Amino acid sequence: MNHLDKLVDDFISEVIGKDVLELVQYLKKRQNVSEFKLAEHFNLTVNQIRNMLYRMYAHNLVDFTRKKDKKKGWYIYYWDFYLKKAFEAALVHKEKRLGVLKELLKREVSGQYFSCPDNDVRLEFERAIEHGFKCPECDKVLVQDNNSRKVQRLTKTIEELEGEVKVGKDIVF
Repeated sequence: MNHLDKLVDDFISEVIGKDVLELVQYLKKRQNVSEFKLAEHFNLTVNQIRNMLYRMYAHNLVDFTRKKDKKKGWYIYYWDFYLKKAFEAALVHKEKRLGVLKELLKREVSGQYFSCPDNDVRLEFERAIEHGFKCPECDKVLVQDNNSRKVQRLTKTIEELEGEVKVGKDIVF
């Protein structure tokens, strides 16, 4: 799997749902696919397929054309998947996540935390003072939290995410 597919698949799985991945793989290789053909291919109801398509449509990853069936008189929808839009949305999503993680890391590095020995709560220094360094849940004495592992994990995750974003930005359509 190349970087583009991985980036898009991760985004779709995380934001839209893992159940949509197989449908996306199918749509990537085709154009103007009838929702009835999709339902038949995946052995699902048309409503189940529409639900998946509408979730993608809400993120502008698919679009449709509507044609009237001359025999039956109802409309049939034909769907297309837009890989470029999916890629752009995935990149934006990763950059937002990166920003959140960087902010969290900044708070972890600059703050002091106290936690309950029973892991009921974890409080910042100011909140621990407010509660007299006692757990608001069980009233046990709070202990200073060693967050070095959390800082290491966040740093590693941020570095990985920055690498993914850099690779993503290097992809040209």
